Amino acid sequence: MIKNAIRFLWSIQPRKMRRFELDVLELCLTQALPENRPTPRGDIVVCGFLGTASGIGQGARQMLHFFEEMNLPVWGANASRFAILEDFEGGPLWPAQASAGGIVIFHINPDIMSLVWRAIGRKHLISRYSVGVWAWELDVPPERWRRAVNLVDEIWAPSTFVAQALSKIAGGKPIHVLPHYLDVASFRSQPAHDPLPALQGKTVVFFSYDVRSLHARKNPEAVVEAFRLAAANNPQAALVIKINNNGTWPEARARVECAAEGLSNVIIMEDKLSDDGMRDLLARADIVMSLHRSEGFGLLMAEGMAASKPVIATGWSGNLDFMTPSCSVLIDYTLVPVEDPQHIYDKYGALWAEPDIAQAGAALKRLIEDPAERQRLGQAARAQAEAFFSKEAWIKLLPSSLAGALEKRPRSSTEAP
Repeated sequence: MIKNAIRFLWSIQPRKMRRFELDVLELCLTQALPENRPTPRGDIVVCGFLGTASGIGQGARQMLHFFEEMNLPVWGANASRFAILEDFEGGPLWPAQASAGGIVIFHINPDIMSLVWRAIGRKHLISRYSVGVWAWELDVPPERWRRAVNLVDEIWAPSTFVAQALSKIAGGKPIHVLPHYLDVASFRSQPAHDPLPALQGKTVVFFSYDVRSLHARKNPEAVVEAFRLAAANNPQAALVIKINNNGTWPEARARVECAAEGLSNVIIMEDKLSDDGMRDLLARADIVMSLHRSEGFGLLMAEGMAASKPVIATGWSGNLDFMTPSCSVLIDYTLVPVEDPQHIYDKYGALWAEPDIAQAGAALKRLIEDPAERQRLGQAARAQAEAFFSKEAWIKLLPSSLAGALEKRPRSSTEAP
C-alpha cells in the first residue's frame, strides 16, 4: 500500500522535477568503488526489474533462468520497486542466501544505480565484482551516466550499437557485447490456445510495445500507416497492436487510435498477459512488424524470429546484430533529429531513424498476399535465431570476469532458486 502510494506520488510529479530529484540523489549517494578492492570468489546475483513486463525486466529474468539451467550458484535481486510500475511479484530486493563475494550483474538503468546500491546496502555489494548490463537507444548517451560508471567494474551491452554509444562515457572501463539470451526452443509457431478467435482465418500483422519504453521511439503510427497502405481494404488482413502500460502516458493510445481512424481491421489491446500468453499471441501472428526509430536490442523482433515469423523492421540500430536481408525484411530510413513528445530523448542532440513507410507498406502487402514467402522467410528467421541465440553461442560470448568471480562449485540441487 505504502509502496503504491510512493509510486503514485512520484508518477504525478513533472518530469523535470523527477529528473532534478534523481540528479541530487545521485550526487549525494554515488560513492565510487575503491580501486584494487578485494572481490573474493562466490556466487552470482542478477539484480534487475524482475517484477516488470518491460524488455529490461525480461532480459534480467532470461539471464537468471539461463544461469539456473546451467546449475550455477545464482540468485535474483528484485529492483522493481524502483520502476514506475511493478507488474507482478518478482522476489526480494536482496537474496538472503547470497554469499559475501562473487559477482553482481545489474540489469537496471544507470540513472538509478546509486539508489539501488544504497537500498541494497554497500556491505552486500562492495566485495562483489560489479557489472552493469546497460542499454541505450540513441548514439549519444546521457552525460550523467558517467556517475554510474563509478559503481561498476565493467559494462555488458546487448548490441554493438549500444556498446559504441556507451564507449563515449565509459572512461576506459571494459565493455563487452552480450546479447540478451533467448530460449528459442520455447517459442512456438502456433498458439496452444488461440488468443484472437475473432480473427480466425485472417492474416494477422502484429506489433507490441511498452509506453515506458517511449512511444515516439517505438513509432506505432508508422506501423499503422504501412498497414493502411498494404491492407486498408483487405477484409482478410488485420493489424493487432498491443500497448503495455498505457496508463503511464495515456496519450499513446489516443495517438494510435488517431492514426488508425477509418480502419476497421486494426485491433488495439491493453490486456496484461503472462509470458506464456504473450507467446501465444506472438504465435498467432503471421507477420511481425517494427518500424522503430531506434532500438538498443529489439526483443520483439528477436522473439518474432524465434517463433518462425517473417519480421519487417527498420534497418537501423540494435536489431542489426541478428537481422539480415536473408532472414528478414529491413526497411530503409533517413536519420533525423530526435523529436520526443514524452521529452526523454529530445535533450541529447541525437539522431534517429525515420523509416520509409512507403517501402514498408509495399513489403507488407507482398507478405500478406504471399503465404509461401511468409513461410520461407519465417523458416529462415527461425534458423537465424537458433544460430545467433544458441546456448553455445551465448556461452562463448560470456566475459571471462564471470568465471573468475565464481567459486569452483555448482549450486546444490537442494538449494532453492
